[in-house]
Amino acid sequence: MNAVRGREQPRRSFRRVTGHEGPGDGLAAARELPKPQRRPARKGSQPQRISDDKADMSLLSAHLEPKEPEPAMLGHIDPEREQFDAFKALNRDEPVMMLNLIRLRPQAAYPDGREASGAEAYASYGRESGPIFRRVGGEIIWRGEPRLVLIGPADEHWDIAFIARYPSAHAFMAMVTDPEYRLAVVHRQAAVQDSRLIRMGEASEGDAFA
Repeated sequence: MNAVRGREQPRRSFRRVTGHEGPGDGLAAARELPKPQRRPARKGSQPQRISDDKADMSLLSAHLEPKEPEPAMLGHIDPEREQFDAFKALNRDEPVMMLNLIRLRPQAAYPDGREASGAEAYASYGRESGPIFRRVGGEIIWRGEPRLVLIGPADEHWDIAFIARYPSAHAFMAMVTDPEYRLAVVHRQAAVQDSRLIRMGEASEGDAFA
């Protein structure tokens, strides 16, 4: 929180489920960033390739600046820098399963003030991000309808639950850094009141818990 002169500034071990059109969730990436200025390339030169790390940090920088959250924005919606660094430190070549738990706002909170329910905004997110999700090889392998939290806070509830599978962590990061995805994720940020995004690896199936 910055203050100036007393004023505050602002997851193949699962059975595959088919037929879903959207990615559901992926990582709530970040708000749209201004396009970088490029210097003219010299003759014979090759365009510089930006590393995953630089792209990731550029993506996250917009919403990681310290600031006081507004009441409507309380909850876990976007990744924190430390969590994303830990994600990148894991094996980037292995398949990635992302468990998504989503609680929607009754009314979406768009920066421009447009009116929509949380469910409508999340549906827009799924529709617009779906082509990018499928382009990187993503698929929804499980989806369920939350009923009750049996172990955990009694007042905790979720509206949406699913597992999205990516062929690798590289594919996941390619999605969340895609310019078109960064436009679509605005709908997710407006729709979601709270969420959990848990990365999982593949494990053998069986008829026992362990």
